[in-house]
Amino acid sequence: MKSRIILLALLILSVVIYGCTTDVPYEPPQKVITSADNANGKNIVQIVPKEEPQRQAEPEPPKVTEFKIGETATDNQLRITVNSVDFKKVIDFESTFSTIPFEAKESNEFVVIDLTIENILDDKTQTPVLTVQSSVMDQDGYNYLYDTASIAVDKIYDNKDILPGMKKRGKVVYSVPEDATDLKFLFKFDLFRDKTAVFDIK
Repeated sequence: MKSRIILLALLILSVVIYGCTTDVPYEPPQKVITSADNANGKNIVQIVPKEEPQRQAEPEPPKVTEFKIGETATDNQLRITVNSVDFKKVIDFESTFSTIPFEAKESNEFVVIDLTIENILDDKTQTPVLTVQSSVMDQDGYNYLYDTASIAVDKIYDNKDILPGMKKRGKVVYSVPEDATDLKFLFKFDLFRDKTAVFDIK
């Protein structure tokens, strides 16, 4: 019961924060490509440089960079990867945090997202909080925030500190209409900077 009250408070806070507007220009995150170096037995991480816009008579609005499941986005402080996406009507006793099943309301379903967030800074601890820094958006532009059913999944993402050079993996849940299409997972790297990773998940 206590955990639900805390989650409800965080959801209310997220609505307040998401209601704020900003005049900061959109700056897309960069794509990360990891390849194997067979000679040294190590992985090589390469950040794909952003494309410079061509000069035109009329300036065009920036295009939103979209990432696929399995790809990694970065703001050069954090890296986020959506590992997999699952759709469920019921989340039933998967976690020790919950003793009751969570059932999606009529005409809705749960989106369960397995993700990894890595702190690539050498000297700073980071604490991304998915309850306020993430959402799922549908084809009509409706946003669906972090759902309390997250406490019932196995291997929940726990929103705690990520030490320098370390990573954290877990699952988060959102409730969306069953007939929703063109679903996007949105992750805002920093609440005070306008850099958001957009993942195509359906």
